[in-house]
Amino acid sequence: MLNGPNHIFIPFGFIMVPTGTPTTQGGGFYPPAEGAAATQDGMVWSAPDQQSYGVQYQNFLKSFTPEIVASLFGLDPAKLNTDQLDNLTRFIFELDQENLRRSQSGQPPLTREEINQAINRQIAAHDMAQGQPGAQGSTIGKTFKELGINELSEQQFNQIQAALQQYNAGQPVTKPVTEEQQPGEGQFVDEGAPVDQGGEVQQGGGGEEAGAPAQAAAAAAPAAAAPAGPAGTGQHPVPQLAGDLAGLQQQKAEAQNKIGDIRGQIDSKTGAINQRKSDLARQAAEASKNEEVAGLLAEHDEALAASNEASNLKQTAQNELAKTNLDLSQNSKDLYQNAADRKTNSQALQTARTELGNLKAPTPPSDDDPEAREAYQAARAEYKAQKSEIEGRIRELEAERDRLQSELDNLLGAKNDLEQAKAGFEQEITTQTEAMAAAQATMDEKMQAMQAADPALKQAVEEDPEIQALQAEVQALGVDLQGHEAHLQEVDNAIAVKEQEDAAIQEMREYEAQQNFQAALDDAGAPVKNLQAQAQNELAQERYGKPYSELSKEEMRALEFELEGRSTTEAMEWAEETLRNDPHNEQALALVDAGQVYLEKRAQVAETRVLEDIDALPDDLKAGASTAMNEAIEAAQAEGTDPNLAARQALVAYTEAQLESGELAEEDRAALKNLNTSSADYSSATTSAAQGWKSVHAAVFYQQVEELPPEAREEAYLLRDSVEALTKPMAQEKVQGAVAEAQAWLEANPDQHLTMEQARNMWGDYGPVALAAVQDTSGDQRVATLLLGQEGQEPYSGGIKAYNGDVGELYRTALTSHAEVEVAHAKQAWADHTGGQDIPAEEWIATGTDNLAVQTRSWQALTLTSEAINELSAPRSAAPLVEAAAVIPTGNGGSIPVPHGYDEIVATFGQPGDSSNLVTREMPAGPNGQMVSVTVHAKIADDLQAAFEEIHARGLSDEIASFDGTYNPRTKRGGSTWSTHAWGIAVDINASRYPMGVSSSNTSERYQQIAQIMASHGFMQLPNDPMHFQYATGY
Repeated sequence: MLNGPNHIFIPFGFIMVPTGTPTTQGGGFYPPAEGAAATQDGMVWSAPDQQSYGVQYQNFLKSFTPEIVASLFGLDPAKLNTDQLDNLTRFIFELDQENLRRSQSGQPPLTREEINQAINRQIAAHDMAQGQPGAQGSTIGKTFKELGINELSEQQFNQIQAALQQYNAGQPVTKPVTEEQQPGEGQFVDEGAPVDQGGEVQQGGGGEEAGAPAQAAAAAAPAAAAPAGPAGTGQHPVPQLAGDLAGLQQQKAEAQNKIGDIRGQIDSKTGAINQRKSDLARQAAEASKNEEVAGLLAEHDEALAASNEASNLKQTAQNELAKTNLDLSQNSKDLYQNAADRKTNSQALQTARTELGNLKAPTPPSDDDPEAREAYQAARAEYKAQKSEIEGRIRELEAERDRLQSELDNLLGAKNDLEQAKAGFEQEITTQTEAMAAAQATMDEKMQAMQAADPALKQAVEEDPEIQALQAEVQALGVDLQGHEAHLQEVDNAIAVKEQEDAAIQEMREYEAQQNFQAALDDAGAPVKNLQAQAQNELAQERYGKPYSELSKEEMRALEFELEGRSTTEAMEWAEETLRNDPHNEQALALVDAGQVYLEKRAQVAETRVLEDIDALPDDLKAGASTAMNEAIEAAQAEGTDPNLAARQALVAYTEAQLESGELAEEDRAALKNLNTSSADYSSATTSAAQGWKSVHAAVFYQQVEELPPEAREEAYLLRDSVEALTKPMAQEKVQGAVAEAQAWLEANPDQHLTMEQARNMWGDYGPVALAAVQDTSGDQRVATLLLGQEGQEPYSGGIKAYNGDVGELYRTALTSHAEVEVAHAKQAWADHTGGQDIPAEEWIATGTDNLAVQTRSWQALTLTSEAINELSAPRSAAPLVEAAAVIPTGNGGSIPVPHGYDEIVATFGQPGDSSNLVTREMPAGPNGQMVSVTVHAKIADDLQAAFEEIHARGLSDEIASFDGTYNPRTKRGGSTWSTHAWGIAVDINASRYPMGVSSSNTSERYQQIAQIMASHGFMQLPNDPMHFQYATGY
């Protein structure tokens, strides 16, 4: 979907909840992440991820042409501008999406009353924004107000429902058999195509003729392959996705350049519209001798000249950007080839060295037998010849390795230069787009004033055929633009998937990340040598009990991989300390970010190597490794510890035990040694990545709280330190005692107010977090649950490790709760001070006029801080061995083999987002076995139904608190690859009770029984996402 700075798809909400006053930001809100709710205009909307909207909306436009949309409301499409048609079309689209979501979750469709309440909320949001400078208001509310629609009549409601029934049944959508109505008296019809903040014409419904936008949408659909048509007809077809990475990189550059080209055409035609309006105004001024119009026209044309100049500069930058995109595409292809060549060279070099190691010199004869001596001399000559040949081959391969390494460094350097140049051109385009937007705003203001001064000009502009034709072309180009932007997202998704599946490219990306980190390290001025020496000595003492300088070469080599990760985390911790004093230090921020990317790439490559080494084992050893891991996983789950860590440690222990047994063939011993090394490296790499993430979280925290006044900032620091104290021994008992004392004190002193500092002084290090637990305002009492182990949850015993390594969620919830309590306290104090009045809006933003207003503003900002941290504080990659290792036996009792990895998923279930593969069944999947409509892939519908029926038959349905959906054509949360929901092969239950991030070992015993049943029918539960079950592994 459109997700750039100039094209924002803002959905319209439907479900009414009593949540405060309407917002003034835009026309709606961005779609929330899966399992989350977002509020806007007092409404909650639960809809698919933004990524899916481009394709879905294009398909919708094929059926709901401007003529049909207008007829459903009883309006004439010729009397509606493109903005109005766009908003009415999106209104119907969002209505359909919400009804689909409700159907999947077993809820009834929207009623006319609910829709009418939502319409009035949108109108109120628009009205509220009018008196606030810079506020955009609700664009859909604006449209309804302009058209005089504050509710749907029974006839309009029925007509829309009938049209959607036709659409969802795959039938042609027809106009209702009623007499078409004109817009009512006094309804304002805007002239021209509206321009958004980015300076580009908004996209939507409307077009040159009835049906034209549908034709344009059809041509722009990602799977389209029609021949290219002339510019402005909506016929810029999108190609099929290439099957290889080189082809995809070429398509990426072409898609980027096509998008730039279409935007340039939109700019050009928008400029032509503005020029035509200027010409009409000039003619009107000359005819009427109206001096006011003439003066306004001069100001309009001055802005027009500025816009044209900015447009020319923008086009120049776009031309340079297009060349750079093609150069980057070629650079990527060269990098791919280099990665493949380096992998081939590495394998050949390893083979040659193994041959050399296996080559044995002949043994001299024990006597002076001439024949034996002659045979020995012949064997020795052959040995020397073979050795010389292998050594020569090794030298050639090492020279080739060095050449490829030099080539890689040059390619990465060229890539860096190209990316810097690209960033410069993109910044220039952004700057000129903003200049065009400012000029457009001036032109619109002056044109509206001219039309007010000369009504004849308004009519001339509205009826001018040249302007209408240009607007239709802009509309068609907008549909093309939407299609190509959706296509570009698909290309990026495909590139990400294929790169992830290629071990050679993963290693190349790891090396690239390492070089970027080294560059950031140099820029930051970190004391590299001191940090490295510190890491060396710490690790040497831990492993061997002596300084690094006293280690043997073999011992040093054994520490090499782990030392690399330790040195990186030491550098990141140094940057963290720098950021505590200077939260916006650019060099330190870059170092933390580059370090974490590098550590994550190391972990990904290490995991791939582990899986390759497991796969290389003979069947008996592979089965032994599988058994060892599963036993460790089961024990970890029973003890409430991390099963992924247990699996890694079990691999190391298993391989060490086998290597010590002494009963192995040489080939098997070599395979086990490789696995022993790679599994140890993987364990080290994941530990380093987790440690590095703490520095990232700290950096985000320092940045977010820096803007707060000192008092609020200190409160936030105290709470953070208190949460981190939970890692100390006996933390659970001490914090439970602090919670009990805080609860008793607040009950005994209901009129008193406690700060974090007072809580620390009264109850020690655990006082602030205990106070937050007592104040917990979250719906499920998350802080108290984690600390005290309520409602069957595992308590926070043992600190961070007991909660799956994530202290962030506990901190965020505690911070939000305390902030909300502080805001409520400030409101109450204000009400007491003023005799019951609410805090005026202007006092919320006062910074020096009233101490209470400052305090209130501080904690309001701190609430926003916790939300920002919530978005930023989840690791960007997590590929646990438990999920990824195909050798681990899991439930495979489905009717078809469970696919492993992206390619097998596609081979088994087809392309993601293909709704033709789906069926809808009634299943006992709701709370307490309630029957709900479930949309799922047809191949596994029987398996899912059998799973839920078995859960119900075994009396476990009462453990299901909510059914949270199956099919959803979106990407994975926080990533760019398709979710398994996009195939309809995943199901979510109990999303609120067991959200993503909770370890499956922390679920109830009965819920774990449900997970076993699901696995027996082919649906795998993810270890760190217990609400999610998918008919796939390794993805």
